[in-house]
Amino acid sequence: MALGGADVSFFVKPKYAAEAAAGYDMYPLNLGRNTPAVRFEGFGVVSDYARVGDTAWDQIWICTSSTALRAGWLPDLVAQMGDALLVSMAPGPEDHQYLLDHGVDEARLVQGLITLISYQAPLAGESRSTPGVAYWMPPLAPNAFDGPRAAEAAAALTAGKCPAKVDPGAVAQSRFGSAVLMPHLVALEAADWKLAGLRECGRLQLATDASREAMDIVAAHLGVPAPASRMVVKPAMMWLLLTAAPHVVPLPLEVYLKYHFTKVGDQTRAVMETYKRLAAEHDLPVTHLTELTALLGE
Repeated sequence: MALGGADVSFFVKPKYAAEAAAGYDMYPLNLGRNTPAVRFEGFGVVSDYARVGDTAWDQIWICTSSTALRAGWLPDLVAQMGDALLVSMAPGPEDHQYLLDHGVDEARLVQGLITLISYQAPLAGESRSTPGVAYWMPPLAPNAFDGPRAAEAAAALTAGKCPAKVDPGAVAQSRFGSAVLMPHLVALEAADWKLAGLRECGRLQLATDASREAMDIVAAHLGVPAPASRMVVKPAMMWLLLTAAPHVVPLPLEVYLKYHFTKVGDQTRAVMETYKRLAAEHDLPVTHLTELTALLGE
């Protein structure tokens, strides 16, 4: 957004305010795995909800996990956001409704589907001149946005050459994508975050079976048919994708998956439990989802 000319500010916890104000080194991996750092600074930093209302914001983007969204701060933000467009990137099946239930006007709510990857660099196995934030935008996979004013959110990114599009099916895509992703993350965690470990002890088969259950649950919850992609969520296809991925993404994939999804592990567990609860509401089976979560021994 800043590259596109927007005046950007971050809301951070007070303990991070000084660090944020100092700026960040950014590593745009689309320019190459070993691209040098690009300096990102000159943005605003806010750490008090009472100060949010001092500015007439055009857009406010929520980039937290589903569980963090429910940490009690949302009413304070909604009370101060004025007429701003609210863009949510949270992936949970009930996150959109949660925002509506807590006072966000549907006419000003946009749901986003994240396709880009970013992380605190360097990860183990990487070498960077200074610590910073690396990011990669997968080719042919623009971030997608749905909502009455989705075009404004997409334009804020495309102005800075970050791929984005308006897609009326973005919410459903996000929910069905999570229905495939979350079970495979549980299986991967049970395999100590080793891709090869997915083929052991029937973990990959269990993950694909659980993913299809989750997709059926999401379809019933949204009141739409399950996508045709449900038919290809099978061990052979998923293994092909998983083994190809490390050769495509310009970062140590296993290390990244462990780093990022351990950090938001509470979200993975919460979403899995949500699938089970929604399944009960729609009288759908959760045999494989239950067996899969038992692998974590929790």
